[in-house]
Amino acid sequence: KEDLDKILSGISGNDILIINNANLVYTYPRSLEFVRKAGLVVYIGTQVDETASMSDWMLPANYYLESWGDYEPYAGLRSIMQPVMTPGYRTLSTGDILITLSNALGNKLKRPSSEKSFSTFREWFNDYWNNTQKQTGPSANTFMEDALRTGGIWNLAAQNLQSTAVSLQSLNPEGKTPQDNSSKLWLWPEITLFDGRLSNRGWMQEIAEPVDFISWNSWIDVNPALAEKLDLSNNDFLEIESGSVKIKAPVNITDAVEENTICLPFGQGHTALGHNARERGVNAFSLAGENFSNPVAGIKISKVHGLMKLSYMAKTKEQHARKIIKWIELSKLRQIKPEEAEHLILPLPEGYQPDRDLYPARTYKDHRWAMVIDLQRCIGCAACTAACYAENNIPVVGESEVEKGRELTWLKVVPYRSDEEEKKLGWIPMLCQHCDAAPCEPVCPVFAAVHNEEGLNAQIYNRCIGTRYCSNNCPYKVRRFNWLNYEFKSPLEVQLNPEVTVRARGVMEKCTFCVQRIRNAEYHAKNENRKLMEGEIVTACQQTCPTNAITFGDLLDNNSMVSRLTRNDLRRYHLLEELNTKPAVTYLKRINNNES
Repeated sequence: KEDLDKILSGISGNDILIINNANLVYTYPRSLEFVRKAGLVVYIGTQVDETASMSDWMLPANYYLESWGDYEPYAGLRSIMQPVMTPGYRTLSTGDILITLSNALGNKLKRPSSEKSFSTFREWFNDYWNNTQKQTGPSANTFMEDALRTGGIWNLAAQNLQSTAVSLQSLNPEGKTPQDNSSKLWLWPEITLFDGRLSNRGWMQEIAEPVDFISWNSWIDVNPALAEKLDLSNNDFLEIESGSVKIKAPVNITDAVEENTICLPFGQGHTALGHNARERGVNAFSLAGENFSNPVAGIKISKVHGLMKLSYMAKTKEQHARKIIKWIELSKLRQIKPEEAEHLILPLPEGYQPDRDLYPARTYKDHRWAMVIDLQRCIGCAACTAACYAENNIPVVGESEVEKGRELTWLKVVPYRSDEEEKKLGWIPMLCQHCDAAPCEPVCPVFAAVHNEEGLNAQIYNRCIGTRYCSNNCPYKVRRFNWLNYEFKSPLEVQLNPEVTVRARGVMEKCTFCVQRIRNAEYHAKNENRKLMEGEIVTACQQTCPTNAITFGDLLDNNSMVSRLTRNDLRRYHLLEELNTKPAVTYLKRINNNES
């Protein structure tokens, strides 16, 4: 910040200010007075954000996935960024823009350590890494390929890898929660929107924050004790005053914050950027002041008149003794014997019980697809939800529809607290369970919900007449009804998956276990006259999960990982097992470490 202030304060009307993909006007509002002093403001970036909107020129640049580049996550550790896609538009990388402008002005851009001039950024980049090669010693012709393959030059790793921790610690130098009785304001980066650069992406707005499961707005987290003192309820407006800045936002009462601390997430409050971001919520950066620090000191808070209904995508985090998320103590897990683990009624002929089942046993000729989700690995990040949106052409319905409970999310990562007094918090990815005795199937009057030959609970869209009986009969509440025809606004239409039908108004939809990927792999195996291999089919949620919490495979293959986990893992259980739906999704219990 000090360097930025020094640069900005030296700007005059004779200067050309070039801003590269940094939204200063939004994240550091004080910078606006300095930026306006420049004779010419040129913005290089990928989005028409607040800074781009007030610039004299905007030069559209490649997205980082379309460009060569490098970065240094730690001092001394250098990594190469390689483009993974061709540019979607007629844009250039930032380096090519600067080199083109410099050359057009007759000022050939040169690196300080080289007398060479460059016509493209790739030439500049190669020269830089050749110079790096000389500094680090390797002389092999495969130097850059090796650096790409390994992620960078690892032998230069920093002696002190605490730089990230130090920078985070600088937000709160003492590393302590305030103990005085005055209220403190903490500003925090909400997981889907980060610092606001992702706010125009509908998926990111509609995927709920993982702890309180709110989407599409700003809110202020308030402890129940403080809420009682201020006579606050959920959705009441609270005003925060910091210096000359005042903002107001709806209240979310939660015990996830300390009594005298209130929290406000970054990301909302844009005046530009796009229709999903504009005029939504409040800009938390405006409260940070000239000397950004956490907690923000010297604030005043007061209840003000008004009410705004927040979009909660889960109405409660309480399990009400339903044992949706189960925990097991580590000490018990160490001692448990296989015969003491929960008995599962498998979604196979061997799970048929004449005294309980209303319908005959189902048989499967080639495959019975199933999934195992390890709740101990799940961190609630909802990357699987975003992947499901992208893979299956799920439309974004918007804040007003979410408030009505009409979101179309096929896979939610829902937070629940344990029923014990300790109230542990966990997450469970909730999707269609592809039950062997699926309650949704027999109630459909037109056979749109059917059980296919490989165990999938399929949905045939062109049969569906929208009675919603299947949704009423589903105990897991994972079916979605299309109330409207939703538009994929530009440029989202170019990312639609051509292998998945775009559904229309009036039909039910749900998780398909990525049937298009299953069929694709089966066709390839058939054409090559071979059997499907273990791990050949990977669902979108499984592919994207950063902790490998999801396993997918064939339950008929006793050697498959999904079969071994379902049959043998000591933490296994089925959701609402007592209903005898015989789900194909097996969950593994979270572990309560009672030994630490």
